[in-house]
Amino acid sequence: MRQKLTMIDGNLVVQFNEDLLRAAHMDGDTEVEVSTDGESITLTPLRESKQTTKLKAIDLAAFAKK
Repeated sequence: MRQKLTMIDGNLVVQFNEDLLRAAHMDGDTEVEVSTDGESITLTPLRESKQTTKLKAIDLAAFAKK
């Protein structure tokens, strides 16, 4: 998919369409790590590991019982 950079308030931005974001399981609240190899820019969603998610659920359940 080709996209053009757009100038908004003095910043260059790329606008992603909804289908692309949905395919990547991302939305407006998704935090991303931005990296470059000097030629391309990569956005990687920051997600919690499954283990962290399970531990948080256990912690919340234990807290709810108190």
